[in-house]
Amino acid sequence: MTRNKNALVVVNGDDIHHDLLTASLVYQQLGIEAGLVTRRGMGMNRFVDARPETADADTYLLYTSGGLFPTAQQEALAAAVRGGKGLVGIHGANILGWQGDGLDPADRPMFELLGNRYLSHGPGHHEGRHTIEIVGDHPITEGIDDFELFDEYYEFELADDDVQVLARRHRADGAEIPVMYARQVGDGAPPETRGTRSIAAFVVDAGTPGLEIAERLDVMAPHPLARLVFHGCLVPAAQCLAESGHGFKLAMRTLDVFRTSVAAAALGFARRALAEGLQRARTRPMFGQMLAELQLTQAKLAEMALTVDAAALLTYRAAWRRDQGHTVTREAAMAKLAATEGAQRVIDAALQLWGGAGVQSGQVVERLYRDIRALRIYEGASEVQQLIIARELLKA
Repeated sequence: MTRNKNALVVVNGDDIHHDLLTASLVYQQLGIEAGLVTRRGMGMNRFVDARPETADADTYLLYTSGGLFPTAQQEALAAAVRGGKGLVGIHGANILGWQGDGLDPADRPMFELLGNRYLSHGPGHHEGRHTIEIVGDHPITEGIDDFELFDEYYEFELADDDVQVLARRHRADGAEIPVMYARQVGDGAPPETRGTRSIAAFVVDAGTPGLEIAERLDVMAPHPLARLVFHGCLVPAAQCLAESGHGFKLAMRTLDVFRTSVAAAALGFARRALAEGLQRARTRPMFGQMLAELQLTQAKLAEMALTVDAAALLTYRAAWRRDQGHTVTREAAMAKLAATEGAQRVIDAALQLWGGAGVQSGQVVERLYRDIRALRIYEGASEVQQLIIARELLKA
């Protein structure tokens, strides 16, 4: 016999303008109408060492109007959701603490769990009639058409691209403001929708039993690439770098470092290619004079030098800002894109200056021509860097 799904309405707050009892009764009725065995509970100090009425719930309906939500309780709720519990943040769940101009670190677990936070009631008078447009394909909005609403509105900040906008409001100035969101995380999300949301990160030592190199990949230039397999590897908990749900974010932050280092490698290739091109231009006779004396050659050399120096400055900027403790997602993407694409052009130009000799095996420019190609792909292809740069610009 299959048991009925359970829900728990959790209310919390100290705002005298909110009738928590009535709110809890309303949402309990909604849970019952949805076919859930629904109970009510008061206060957030229930997720650490959860009692049966909390532990047995399959879904939490969270209604808050102020009050405290301790960090440990936030983390316990987040762990429960990653483990398969459902969560609906109905009112005020995303009104999180501030510290200076940013999010209070104590409230980060809830911000990352919900995927958004309250910013303000918006500019000017925030009450009025609003047209609400249903967008996106999601079970929550199935069967609901666009509608008009006379009420107040909030403005929010989304945590990342994993947050799916379900409904948005059309403002008088033409802006489209999201008003309803959904995020699927952890074991509670269908396997096909989990994506990066359940990824953790570990350090696996090279000598760990079960770690094997299944295949070494031979590519057009000597880059150490391989396919790894893990057969029952036992990894100590102390070697966990990021828990489930945070591993992908750590990987993306790590790419900011690697992309800068790839840019530096490409810069080195380009500088060597420029040196080879200069040497060839100065010593190769052409039409009764040296190749370097031709204006076409001089224009090509000038473009090569310009490309090298521009890439160098972008690479140095990304590295310096990273050393200062800044997030360098945009700067690293710019550096990698400019340095790798620029190096390809500089190396091609140097090979052209070498003529037929440049394509002979063993020549420096021939080797550089093969070596640079992979750098435009790994750590994110050039097209990916363009998307990252545009996304970061649009965030600003």
